[in-house]
Amino acid sequence: MALLKREFKSIAPGEYSAKLPALAGVGEYALVFTVIVGEQSDLLETTLKVAKPVLTEEHASTSGTVRWWLGGGLAGIAALAFIVIRQRRSSGQSSGVTGVKA
Repeated sequence: MALLKREFKSIAPGEYSAKLPALAGVGEYALVFTVIVGEQSDLLETTLKVAKPVLTEEHASTSGTVRWWLGGGLAGIAALAFIVIRQRRSSGQSSGVTGVKA
């Protein structure tokens, strides 16, 4: 299993992007996101499943489409993580991460 470490760039409020060419191929990828807001942090785990594209004569080239879906999915996960941490922070709940003060 290869380890990829990337820092996501903010492209809009609550939306983040990173280029991950290693995830463009068909397969399942275990992902762990570290989300840091202020002095709080959280780890989010998920599995990204990239299916074999279905080619038709109309849409013979899907490599760009796969990248858009992949980028959108990763941005969505990052946005969700940001919202969860922000809600925890505003409600005063502990993040559950050892060594981090709430």
